[in-house]
Amino acid sequence: MKRRVYDLMRKCGTELLVIDEIQHLSGDRRRKRSTAVSDATPVTDTMKVMLIRGLVPIVFVGIPEARHHLFGDPQLAERCINELDFKPLDLMKPKERKIFLEYCGRLSLKLHQHEIFEDETDLLNGDIPACLHIVSGGRIGTVSNLVLFASIIAFEQDARCITRDHLVQATDEWAIPKGVIDYNPFVNPRSVKVIKT
Repeated sequence: MKRRVYDLMRKCGTELLVIDEIQHLSGDRRRKRSTAVSDATPVTDTMKVMLIRGLVPIVFVGIPEARHHLFGDPQLAERCINELDFKPLDLMKPKERKIFLEYCGRLSLKLHQHEIFEDETDLLNGDIPACLHIVSGGRIGTVSNLVLFASIIAFEQDARCITRDHLVQATDEWAIPKGVIDYNPFVNPRSVKVIKT
């Protein structure tokens, strides 16, 4: 089976293998997440072999509690070149604020460029970026999910673009019920500030 995987990756010209949800690498669903320090399993052993053979670089992605799958096994840990920090973006740090605002701006443009809406959506207007940051906790994936839900609402209302009202409704109908946040910063601005773009 490994040979078939290698052959397929070569045939397709695979340049990077991303393995998500590494918290499930234990291979035994009955094991608890906080198991012993060394968590070598047939799955992690296979990952080690793939790293040794070096067909393609591998990126492991998972929740912080899953680190023991990689760093609890000394042989696998030694083969990890770098650990990337994917903490939520902090608006108080200029570089991270720039990343967040650029993402919101590009997301606005893409909604129009891909003809999802007739008019341009402005996610950089007024307090919208600050509210998006509060709802998302600085996670751009959560911004995408909120905007997706707002897009559905806007589409159902035959709107020409996403408005602040759609984001308010998306927060009320998606983010709060999902436990992403417990209040709506678009309506109840506890600590919302306009971010200079």
